[in-house]
Amino acid sequence: MLTAREIRERVLQGLASGKLWRLTQDTAKSRDGGPGQCYVCWLTIPRGQAYEISGATFPVRLHLECYLVWLHVSGVYQPEPITCAACRRVIPPHAEVARVDDQPYHGRCWERAGMAGGGGVPSSSQGRA
Repeated sequence: MLTAREIRERVLQGLASGKLWRLTQDTAKSRDGGPGQCYVCWLTIPRGQAYEISGATFPVRLHLECYLVWLHVSGVYQPEPITCAACRRVIPPHAEVARVDDQPYHGRCWERAGMAGGGGVPSSSQGRA
């Protein structure tokens, strides 16, 4: 999985090339089914983690992270999505965030990596600040 910054670059490139379009509303739905390829980042989407944009003229399957960044760049979703430096998954706005060397981590990923016990000092421990 890419970081939010890398996904943002792919979205901006897609908008510039015409491959992607500006989204005007949140229309994606979670889809069951086998793994597929993400329309934004072209990486494999694991089983059970696919989203599909409703109303598109062709199937547009993507990761939740890629979809949220695309929505944000289109001006539909606030705040800007951030991804954990360890697991590369979206950190929800309400979740605990640890920042080390300006890299965001889920609180649980930071603890799981054993870094909370002295492997580094987070600059903030809650919220997106």
